[in-house]
Amino acid sequence: MNRIMLCVGCIGCIGVANAIVQAGEEPAWKHVATFAYPGNAWDQSGLSGNDPSGPPEALLGSFGSGIDFDPKTNTLVTICDRGPFDGASAFRCRVQVFSLRDKPEDGAAGFTFANTKTVLLKTKAGEQFVGSLDKFEPALTGPTGSPEETGFMKIPARLDPEGIRVAPDGTWWISEEYGPWIDQFSSEGVHLRRIELPERYRASKPAATYEAEMPPLVTRGRQPNRGLESLAISPDGKTLFTMTQSPVIQDGALNAENRREGLFIRILAVGIAASEPTFREYLYQLDDKRHGVNELLAASDHELLVLERDGAKGAKAKCRRVYRVDLREVDDTMSAVLAKMDALPAKGAVTGVKPLTKTLELDLLDPSHNLAGDDMPEKIEGLSFGPKMADGRRTLLVSTDNDLIPENPSIVWVFARE
Repeated sequence: MNRIMLCVGCIGCIGVANAIVQAGEEPAWKHVATFAYPGNAWDQSGLSGNDPSGPPEALLGSFGSGIDFDPKTNTLVTICDRGPFDGASAFRCRVQVFSLRDKPEDGAAGFTFANTKTVLLKTKAGEQFVGSLDKFEPALTGPTGSPEETGFMKIPARLDPEGIRVAPDGTWWISEEYGPWIDQFSSEGVHLRRIELPERYRASKPAATYEAEMPPLVTRGRQPNRGLESLAISPDGKTLFTMTQSPVIQDGALNAENRREGLFIRILAVGIAASEPTFREYLYQLDDKRHGVNELLAASDHELLVLERDGAKGAKAKCRRVYRVDLREVDDTMSAVLAKMDALPAKGAVTGVKPLTKTLELDLLDPSHNLAGDDMPEKIEGLSFGPKMADGRRTLLVSTDNDLIPENPSIVWVFARE
């Protein structure tokens, strides 16, 4: 079924050298519905007027950057990224919450979400996070990051949220690209905790332009606009998983002309049960240097789904794949070896470390889904399990980021299987 619905107010029915790619053994996911939220719809923020860069402040869009279904509240919790124009907008960072109206059935009937809440992201002192690239200097007051929240520190106003997961206690974990950081917010949008990643991931010289954060001026850390797009949470809520969209600069990411070269990305497991986070790394190999990773989703306590894609759209798109990886392949010794590697090669073998085996879970371009072609969006970014269908089948939701362009709908595809 390839069915597109446009509605105002609801989302309805919504070649590898070292990494072995295998076919999955479980029943294939079947595309059962496609839903599109109009790009000119309004959210529930109550904001009026236009952003200084032009778009209306209450425009509902970009929420497909990250999605997570919360069965406890029967809601789809979604995250908007930095806003329009690649960080040139003072977009007020926000979470969009959609309530599930009816029990999902096969096809369009009954699978309906409605945008019921917009939550602006702020510090504990009530100061607003914004998507402005140039707001990199510490200027906001926020908690130190300890669970006790004693004392304060200055944190930048700029935030580029990309992934969101609902914790067992109802709080939101959000990954972002600028720092990159992982932040915890209350369900009312109040900043609670910031997890700083190991030095190898962080922007060593934050700047007001992407060019100023690139080699030769910067030789370490995430590439500009290629930070933490992904976020997963373990079933017990004690571990977060994330990875940069592309290899970090020192891991053979770019050639002399600053064009993409690297194939290896580190998956970072972050233990969050204690006041001080713990870190463990796994090696993931891209199918092609032009690809990137946009989302992670925990399929079990030891398996992750990885959304890998190219940057093309329409009929030019060649990669829109979801892979399954099993973290049990990596023992403590191999993980320790990887953690000690300050830099990785652009390609070839990584001495002492084997990339995770990739099992194909879902290919969005498979002809059976009837999605490939001129209408294929560029930014496939969100991944979440959804509610069960009326017949008991499991669902997988895949969403797009429309970049807050009014002419572009925000799309959610629904896949189901036994």
